[in-house]
Amino acid sequence: GVASDTDYQLDNRINPSFLPNLKRDEGKMQYISAAIGFRFLDRKKYAITSVVGYGHDRQFLTLMDYNEEAVEKINSSYTTRWNGPFISLRPTLNLSKKLTLKVSVTYHQLEYMATADWNLIEEFNRPVSFRHIAKGNRFDQGIDLFFSLNAFSSLGISGMIFQSSTGKGIDELYLKDGKKVKTRFNGANRNGERIGLKFVLYI
Repeated sequence: GVASDTDYQLDNRINPSFLPNLKRDEGKMQYISAAIGFRFLDRKKYAITSVVGYGHDRQFLTLMDYNEEAVEKINSSYTTRWNGPFISLRPTLNLSKKLTLKVSVTYHQLEYMATADWNLIEEFNRPVSFRHIAKGNRFDQGIDLFFSLNAFSSLGISGMIFQSSTGKGIDELYLKDGKKVKTRFNGANRNGERIGLKFVLYI
């Protein structure tokens, strides 16, 4: 993908001084969760399940310079963690003997922490140049449509959208001379969608 990094000389995003177009062709994402559910309504045609759990969502993002002729290239990274408990409501509707529709609505209460390694500003320490800390939340809405292949397996199509955001937090800057400077972190936002195929094996 591509990314941009804009620096400003004055407060309130006035007088931009640095506007590079960057490539972001490396990086990875990781999501791990553990949960337990309880089906409190179970009928022949429909059911409703409640789920509680804890999730760990991590991104490792890189910023690299397009300009091959640059004397000093941008080669920085930004690692984020969105951790916290979640609660989910998951209705299921049996459309027929073979077809099942599943819907989910999930709320996450999150702790956000990000660590940056910034290489172009000489005053910044490395490998930890600054950290961002804030509290936030996330909303997921998902839908799955499953076709039963036999008594032991199903094949389905799955879709999900999510919106994550934080409030204001702390921006902690680490300098080479050993000083730490704290300012306000304005917040982070992350939105996305996903569509794919699912194969379920019943054991």
